[in-house]
Amino acid sequence: MMADEVVGTAWVPQEGVSLEPAPQEDLAAIAAREAELIASARKKRYAKDRTEAETKTFKKYQTAKQHQTRARKAARKETFNSAYDGAAVSKADAKQILSERQIQHPHVLATCVALAEAAAKHFKIPFNAHLLRCGLRDTLQAIEKKQDAEPVNIPPEVIDAEVIHHTDAYALWDYGFWRQPDVTFEQWLQDRRKYKSSAFETSKLLGKEDFGSKHEEWTAFAPRWNPEGLRPNYTQREALAWLDAQRSDTEGDTKRYLLVASRNSMKSTFARIHALCLTLICPDSSILIISETNKLSKKAIKEFKGYLELLPDNPTLFQQYFPEYAVPVGDSAQQIYENPLAHLGLPQSACESSSMESANTGSRFWYAIFDDPISRDNGTSNEEQKAAALSKFGSISRLREPAGYILNIQTPWVPGDLGDTMIERNKQDAEHPLAVRIDPVFEVKPEARRKALLDLTEDDVVLNFLPKLNWRFVRDEMRSPEGITFFKTQYLCQWVEEEDGLKCQFDHDELWARVRPSAFFGDSSVAQTWMVLDRAYGTGKYCDLSALIVGKIQPVEGRDALVISHCFMERLKESDLVKKIVDLIAAHHPQLFIAERDKSWEALWQAIIRGCGLKSIPCPSFRWINIDNTERAFARRAKAMELPISDGRLWFANAYPQLEQLLLQLERFDGRKRSGSSLGSKDDGVAALSLLWQEARMLHQVTEVESPEDAERRRMLEEDEERAARRRFFYNRMFNDSYVPPPTPEATEPSKPADPRLLIFGRNGRIFRM
Repeated sequence: MMADEVVGTAWVPQEGVSLEPAPQEDLAAIAAREAELIASARKKRYAKDRTEAETKTFKKYQTAKQHQTRARKAARKETFNSAYDGAAVSKADAKQILSERQIQHPHVLATCVALAEAAAKHFKIPFNAHLLRCGLRDTLQAIEKKQDAEPVNIPPEVIDAEVIHHTDAYALWDYGFWRQPDVTFEQWLQDRRKYKSSAFETSKLLGKEDFGSKHEEWTAFAPRWNPEGLRPNYTQREALAWLDAQRSDTEGDTKRYLLVASRNSMKSTFARIHALCLTLICPDSSILIISETNKLSKKAIKEFKGYLELLPDNPTLFQQYFPEYAVPVGDSAQQIYENPLAHLGLPQSACESSSMESANTGSRFWYAIFDDPISRDNGTSNEEQKAAALSKFGSISRLREPAGYILNIQTPWVPGDLGDTMIERNKQDAEHPLAVRIDPVFEVKPEARRKALLDLTEDDVVLNFLPKLNWRFVRDEMRSPEGITFFKTQYLCQWVEEEDGLKCQFDHDELWARVRPSAFFGDSSVAQTWMVLDRAYGTGKYCDLSALIVGKIQPVEGRDALVISHCFMERLKESDLVKKIVDLIAAHHPQLFIAERDKSWEALWQAIIRGCGLKSIPCPSFRWINIDNTERAFARRAKAMELPISDGRLWFANAYPQLEQLLLQLERFDGRKRSGSSLGSKDDGVAALSLLWQEARMLHQVTEVESPEDAERRRMLEEDEERAARRRFFYNRMFNDSYVPPPTPEATEPSKPADPRLLIFGRNGRIFRM
């Protein structure tokens, strides 16, 4: 800095220096010299290292700077004491003025500056010291009366149900709630307390017009966050003690909750508002929202942050009540919310969103919401998915603080899913640690309970989620293409099978009535022999069995039927399985081999072909198919065999040792029980037999009994076909499936008599000796 640029410096004449003004060029030279000395003095760290000239010049510079600072402070003080129409101040000065009003929290201080600036812009008044010292409402009155107001004088007392001081709260109301001039500061505080303690009341503030009486009951069911008990600058121990003391109005001190409610009942929105109330009371609380998929988890945190993200000059009514919690609109990809009032420095965010698909389970939490964590595609399709969903739920639940809470909200899908398992385990526990509530879309009145579901009218039911889920919508959903079972699970909150008639039932007497000796079926010339494989991979004691079934499609008692002529079930290594398949092909000569296109089907295919080649037996045709291995699909395939057994299209030849074991598997199988570990509880034979019947499509339509004339005509045709087939069979056995009909003898001309001379001379003129 140049010496002549210092404001307020006075040139002091030195001894022996003339008082006459120096020429302009001499002043410039002196200033340049002083600037060099000041720069040189600054470079030297210690005063002892400076020369005498440098020391004198640097002291002169510091004195000038002090005069300049004091003049600026005096000017600012004059500004601070200005009237209502005084000059505007900077944001830094505004913070200092509000700090003098004993506003305690730094974030509240910054928020009040922003709110006061926005109010000044709206009312077109200066953003000056009077506005900051006296408040917005008093400043507006001062402008109207043209008379300065008195500064706000409120002590920084602690307020019940608030974690900020009285001075902080009053400034937030004064600068941020001017859009509702009829609401006093005391009423504003009462409203804040009401909204913090009730998710139902907060939903009204957020404009959720579809919330009704059931949502008010949910507020009483879930933990009721009590805004009293926390004071400004609370400690972590105090916060956890407060959390542990929270109670449900209906469930007491329960820590785990399960809310099963109808589809489209806004249960997810309710849970997020309930979590929002917690972060308003305790800014350092950590909330974890777990959705089914990553995509849904992004939507969940987007809705939660949407309540708090502030658009410039356009706050919602909720944000006017709680301006200190609002944050600027940020990156939508960031799946966290950081509460600006948090002060404990905990590693967890105020709210974080995760999913059941996520590899990591998340961080420790005080309150977790499982927001429909399963669906038809995830966590319910088979036993493995159900077990994985239950394991994931357990892994996340173990991250709960001992004082924390868990709320699981969902709709039923299938028996044994996450919600059903939680309820069953809760029933078995004598302490019943899980609070359960189930709310279907409607409840049937007692006088209409005997009516069929589709026969109900609006007068027969009590709708639980009006006005959104009205009777017209409910009726449409009952007749949706998803089916009535889907409506029962998703809207009536019942755990039922996908199809009411899916349960399989094979009667003992009916099964054994279809067992006959092999001679009963005879040897039909038109019979087709098929073989099917249901492969298992393990050979352990409790592993599944590999099942091989041979069946013949042939006429039985006047109609086409499938006759099971052989069954083999055993735990085998891959090489032994191939050997057994080849042996059965050699014994039964099937035309078609059916198996699943599983993980190593091509290797098995080649191994069977090689095995047949080594034994010089013809290979059958192969049909490798993709199979739906879910429990429901398996049950459907098995159930499709009930009618064929009953009407005589499926028979069993009493010609193999494991016939009884196969029939016992059919008797036990009901489409719901899992395959057990003992041989008596396996269902591998059922799986193979159902697959064979599924592929025998020509038998799926029941044929009518022929008339005697048609039967005689068909018998004659069959005899002709049988003779032709027998000829083909022997040629196949002889020529390895390469049948070539014998050549037809050609008509030859009669041979001419040979010349007797040829016997002596031959054809080439040579003489043969006789």
